[in-house]
Amino acid sequence: MNRRDDANPFDEENAPLSWDELHIVFCIFAAIAPPVVFHRNSLAGILTAVDGFSKHVLVGIFYLVGFALFTLEALLSVWVLQKVYMYFRGRK
Repeated sequence: MNRRDDANPFDEENAPLSWDELHIVFCIFAAIAPPVVFHRNSLAGILTAVDGFSKHVLVGIFYLVGFALFTLEALLSVWVLQKVYMYFRGRK
């Protein structure tokens, strides 16, 4: 990441960072799981977990596990992206 990258932030070399950022946004969206796409039929998410507890406790627990895994994935992705960014900036 040098001076040339500052002029053109969306070239081929910065594309993997953009995909990683998109992955983090997806993981956060999946962890929350607002009823936008599937209309109360998502596979994981805290909002669906709250609704699932009212139907059956075991269903709510499964949704909470999905929420925890997507949250862990988002945090791990942020950590890896930070390490990669620091490596290319010269601070190890």
